Amino acid sequence: VAASEKGLLTAMAGHTAVVGSSSSVPTGAMVTHPATPMPSPDELAARIAHSTRADAQHWADAAAITTAVFGDSVTANFFVVGVATQTGLLPIAPALIEEAIRLNGTAVTANTTAYRLGRHHVVDPVAVHELTQARRPPAPPAVLGSRLEQQLRSITTDDTMRDLVRLLASDLVGYQNERTAQRYLAFVANVAARESEVAPGSSLLTAAVARNLHKLVAYKDEYEVARLLLDPVARNEAEQMAAEGGRIAYQLHPPLLRSLGVHHKISLGPWADPVLHALVRARGVRGTIVDPFRWTAVRRGERALPREYREAIDRLLRGLRADRVVEAARIASLPDQVRGYEALKLHRMGAYRAELRVTLRSFANS
Repeated sequence: VAASEKGLLTAMAGHTAVVGSSSSVPTGAMVTHPATPMPSPDELAARIAHSTRADAQHWADAAAITTAVFGDSVTANFFVVGVATQTGLLPIAPALIEEAIRLNGTAVTANTTAYRLGRHHVVDPVAVHELTQARRPPAPPAVLGSRLEQQLRSITTDDTMRDLVRLLASDLVGYQNERTAQRYLAFVANVAARESEVAPGSSLLTAAVARNLHKLVAYKDEYEVARLLLDPVARNEAEQMAAEGGRIAYQLHPPLLRSLGVHHKISLGPWADPVLHALVRARGVRGTIVDPFRWTAVRRGERALPREYREAIDRLLRGLRADRVVEAARIASLPDQVRGYEALKLHRMGAYRAELRVTLRSFANS
């Protein structure tokens, strides 16, 4: 917003100072129109710098820093206020700002700490960086069984690409089972072989298919939501945020209840954990005749998308040439626009299918 034409009307070169967060946060327009590209932080900062003081450009990735320290970015704004205070650009005594935080009475400790952290970032950014690195737990490595690892080795020798596919395949094992991951890896391997045949050394199309096929296969239904809610890492973070005496609750709006006329979220406490565990154990019935959730329109649409996508990719592979890999990768990335839930997702499914038909026809005729 600050980098928009209207926002820059309030700035004056040589006069206006900048205190900002470089965190990438989508605007409302980007949320409602997923195809809208996200501009880079450097591009936005350059636009702002052109209309502001060159000697007063104070930037920090507030969301990343506060998430590393506190577990979320709720306090990011207070971090930025701390930066503004320490640079002398906010002419209010720090003690008065902290008093205001205390009087507000909401998350006083976290907000005050974030405010002080922002001040410290101006004085010693290296120390703050070291703190965030120390607080950020390493991501657990993805693990596949020997049979799946053997499939994976046939796809690529590139370590970065292999790590990506391993992570996605490992997620599919937890999402459904090993057979789902095997089928996924077999399809990605077929794409990789064809791409390597027509464009040796290229993995652009393979990476696009790996990401987008996973996205379509692992849609977030009732079984998957239960699995994610019970994730030990997420549960531990929630318990730390709740602290002693805090209460953890799940705010859910199941499609089945919505279809019955319930138009608000329901709150489920830890007493619902046995139900969530039962859902996770029952995920093997997903999509079968005994799946009680399979009959809604959105679930029927979600189940059809992976098959349709595989057929579309097969058509791309038949006409693939070295000079068409980039175009093929763009078409293979179209599922990225299928976002949201229920009516919104159904609408975007329709838009995706229409665009896919047009682009496949154009690809075949070119």
